[in-house]
Amino acid sequence: MDSTLLPFALLCFTSFFTLTNPLGTMPVFLTMTHGMTDKERQTIVRRATIVSFITLMVFVFAGQFLFKFFGISTNGFRIAGGVIIFKIGFDMLQARYTPMKLKDEEIKTYADDISITPLGIPMLCGPGAMLGSKMNTGNAGNAGNTGNGAPLPEPDFVPQSGNPFGGPGDGPLPF
Repeated sequence: MDSTLLPFALLCFTSFFTLTNPLGTMPVFLTMTHGMTDKERQTIVRRATIVSFITLMVFVFAGQFLFKFFGISTNGFRIAGGVIIFKIGFDMLQARYTPMKLKDEEIKTYADDISITPLGIPMLCGPGAMLGSKMNTGNAGNAGNTGNGAPLPEPDFVPQSGNPFGGPGDGPLPF
């Protein structure tokens, strides 16, 4: 066994645990599933976990292709993510309350959907987890392999222009 495998596995676990933030998602989950049985809650958790895992795996193996297909650089993705997070934070500071009256049928329909959105995506598998998965596969090097000696797919994180903030040839910004 390679001596770098354990530290890399610990790095991946801690980064994903921090980025997915299951402890921070728990109060939201409990609030959204208030009044449900334990079996219904377990079903929602299972579905949200599976959806977020599949989304991360698709992004790990196809993320670089998707970025190149749409002409998005990693730095452009970071900038757009920062702008989105800023907007969400600014809206939270406004603290606007919009009362809604829903019927019991609508509540059940809404509760069935929370396993995919918002729990699976973006709470458990948000932009940070997706970018973290992309960065961890890029840093894998010899720490992990696919079992047959082939290295994990390594995305390109260095901008083609050599400028750490991007430049000509790195693709257009997504906005």
